[in-house]
Amino acid sequence: MYHLRFKMRSAALLVPLLGLLSGCQTQIKYVRELPPVELLANCPEVTEKIKTNGGLTATILEYRASLSTCNTDKESLRMWAKE
Repeated sequence: MYHLRFKMRSAALLVPLLGLLSGCQTQIKYVRELPPVELLANCPEVTEKIKTNGGLTATILEYRASLSTCNTDKESLRMWAKE
C-alpha cells in the first residue's frame, strides 16, 4: 500500500513539472542571407571598337577581361555559399 501511495505522489509532482518544462522549448528562427551586393552586380559591358584590326584585338581583350571578372564574381558566390 505504501508503495502505491509513493507512486501516486510522485506522479502528482511530476505532472506540474512537465507543464513547466514545456514552456522551455526553443523556437527555430530562419534568417535569409543574401550574397554581398558587389557579387550580384551585372558584368561590365564591352564597347565594341571594330573598325580596324587593332580595334578588333582590343575588343576581344576586353571581352576576355569581362569574362574573367564575371567568373571571379561567380567563384566568390560559390565560396560564400559554402560558408
